[in-house]
Formats: sequence, structure tokens, C-alpha cells
Amino acid sequence: MVLFWRVELVYANVRFGLIPTAEPIPIQIVTSRQCTPQKPNCSAKNGVPFSGIVGVNYSEKSLLYNPLRKLPGNLSNGFIVTGNGGSNKNGNLILGLTAQNQTGFKMASWNQQPEINGVPGKRWDSRLSKVCLTLAGSTAKNSCNSAMIADTGTINGLAEFKSASIAGKLKPGVLGSANTVKVAINGIFDYGLVPGNRDGFNRWNLAISPQAEQTISVNPGIAFFDKYDVLFDQVNGRQGFRSRR
Repeated sequence: MVLFWRVELVYANVRFGLIPTAEPIPIQIVTSRQCTPQKPNCSAKNGVPFSGIVGVNYSEKSLLYNPLRKLPGNLSNGFIVTGNGGSNKNGNLILGLTAQNQTGFKMASWNQQPEINGVPGKRWDSRLSKVCLTLAGSTAKNSCNSAMIADTGTINGLAEFKSASIAGKLKPGVLGSANTVKVAINGIFDYGLVPGNRDGFNRWNLAISPQAEQTISVNPGIAFFDKYDVLFDQVNGRQGFRSRR
């Protein structure tokens, strides 16, 4: 664990393969880091490199950080993530939405956020609303006022409850096979999972966070992309789902 980070905001041109961004994009650069006394031998001690994260959702809070917004032409209008499930052994990122590559997707809408003065581009709350959650052992039985985000950056699934009363007898931590999970939006997707530990991909955690914004929040983790291709439409504020099995 690292306690102290020094971060600076810089602007730089970024290239995805052979495709450069049309203009510089904001990037947070970690210029220094320091181990905590509790973890004196963390990676910062020996200067071990660590991976960065490319944030490509559209819920930016202050600046429009998503570098895919700055690609040239219609490559900036959205993207599609395809996972490794079924017969496909390699995940893919498809840049730019067309009538052809949107075929077969069922769409759910995002809520638009206020625009930032002087900054072009729409901001969206890329959490889906009115998602139905059923978690065996909890009081969440087809609770359809949940919020959900689809996120490839998280291996484990997560259900976050604002109140312990929703969790029922369940305790925070890793769920077991008896705690089957179902996440759905009627007519758009219907995803079920038995928590386990298939290399972490069907591991599911429960958290209780009184400070949470939503009563129930769900992140199904990267295993969701085994079953669904997921489309992000930043122009119209929509997310699409296409079953792969």
C-alpha cells in the first residue's frame, strides 16, 4: 500500500495504435510515491513500475478526461468492448460507432449531467438506473431501483448496499455459491452468476457503505463481458448490450 502520491495534471497527444488524438488530452502523472509505515516494503521502495489506467467512461467530474473523445472523425462517437466468452478468445476494443457495428444491441439510456462552462462535449452519468438485482440471502429480491456500471477494470463483481438492512443476514466480504446473483434490465439484458473463484472472474463481493450515493449499486465485473458485448454511445447517451451466448 502507498500512502502519499504526488500527482500533476499535464496535456499530451496520445496514440492508439496508428491513430493519434486530434488534440492533447489531460493526463494525471504520478511524479512521486511513498510507502506507509505499515507497508515499508511496498513497490515504491524499489521504484518498481506500475500500470496506469485509461479511464474511458463518460462520468467525468471536472474535465472530460476520456481520451476516446478526442479521436479524429467518427472514431470519437463511441466504442464497443467485446470480451473473451464463447468462441472468442481475445477481447477487442472497436473504436467508432456505425449503423453496421451497432446491429443486435439493445439500448439503455444514461442521464445527462450539467455541461462544464467553456468545455465542449456532453457529460453523462454512465451508471445505468432502474437495474433489477436479486441476491440470494439478502432482502434484495428483484429490487429494480439499483444503479449499475459495466467496468472492465474490475475483476470481481460487487454489490454495494447503503444500509445493512438490505443485506439481511449477509456480511460484508466475499460471497459463496449459495448467494446466487441476478442482474437485469427487462428486455435489455438478463445476467446471472453463481459466485465462486474461476480465476477470480466469478468472485463476487458484498459491501455495506452508509456514505454511498445509491441505495444499491452493482458492478458485475469483467465476467459480464464474457456474456455481453457492451457499446458506449457518447453522442446519444446510451449503453448497448448484445448477448454473446
